Amino acid sequence: CLGQFLTIKESFLLGDQFGLPLLEGMKEILSCLEVIGDSVHLLQDISFAFSQSS
Repeated sequence: CLGQFLTIKESFLLGDQFGLPLLEGMKEILSCLEVIGDSVHLLQDISFAFSQSS
């Protein structure tokens, strides 16, 4: 996760440097990644269930 690479202080410094649009964009990207991660887990669960039943 991106949060591991940036401390809170560093992300505030980045926010000051590049402005709030960057932080908003990062939030959007992170939420998209979370959704993708959730659907990957869902697909893994489904394929596991199919492999168990066959």
